[in-house]
Amino acid sequence: MRFFWFPALTILALFLIGCAGEPQAASDRQALRPPVYGADFRDVWNDSSSEVCAYNTERRRQGKLQKGSATAITRRLLYSEDERVPIDPKVHEQARDAFPAIEMDWIERTASPPETAEEMTTSAVTLTSVDGRVPGVETKTDFSLQGWDGQLFHQLLFDASGVRSHQYSYFANEGDEQITLAYPRDGVSGDALWFWARHMAAPQLNRGEKRAVSVLPALRDVREEHRQLNWRHAVLSRSAEQQTVGAQPAELCTVVFDDGETETFYVETVRPFRVLRWTDSTGESADLVSTNRMMLRAPGAPAGTAKQ
Repeated sequence: MRFFWFPALTILALFLIGCAGEPQAASDRQALRPPVYGADFRDVWNDSSSEVCAYNTERRRQGKLQKGSATAITRRLLYSEDERVPIDPKVHEQARDAFPAIEMDWIERTASPPETAEEMTTSAVTLTSVDGRVPGVETKTDFSLQGWDGQLFHQLLFDASGVRSHQYSYFANEGDEQITLAYPRDGVSGDALWFWARHMAAPQLNRGEKRAVSVLPALRDVREEHRQLNWRHAVLSRSAEQQTVGAQPAELCTVVFDDGETETFYVETVRPFRVLRWTDSTGESADLVSTNRMMLRAPGAPAGTAKQ
């Protein structure tokens, strides 16, 4: 009997140790609370126009803070679930795989003469449930960088249980790579945090509320900080009180990572909840300079047509 119980207890101990070392499963099982896309949301984003905001930026490039400028173009579009691209609503409105999304193109330029760099991030958040996920989660992110030191393209596709990552680069140690990451139920894309701060993306938080989530780094951070594309633990929070940015009242939406890094969004208190200012703990910032609404041709629409 002594020789029977010893291996059995050993196997049980190894099993318990293995379970203890696995990632916390509780957060994986807890789905995010989706935003509410009510009549006030539709009044702003269903008007067939795009919001165009200009920002002054100070961003870290090659380890140094550099001043630049950015244009953020935000609009409601119709996306194809199969092809994961915007489609012409006049042609595809009845398509079975079509779903509404809110998309932002962030186009940024930095210059430290004689070197220049341009980058663009396109991120899209679902406005309805897709692949069994709650509304308000990232469906696709594209990041491209063009500079004197090379160029890069990185794409993420968010599926039901995985995130497909495709990267193509001229930089050393960042060559062509295609991998798939697990997608936890509480997963938030770092490139969707701008939407989250604007009440457009999950998790929806009330004033004074906090929520622990898993965050996938924004693709620009992956490139600039040479991060691994792995999920990080963070706490999202909305302030209970308001502050003032310039002459405008703003609420604070904060992201605090386990390693102490932070991001803070100063957001208008009324729709369309534009981000007035953004900062992070490394000294980066973006400040709203101007905003406008205009008709732009939608991606996927024929040339010469306005956005629908």
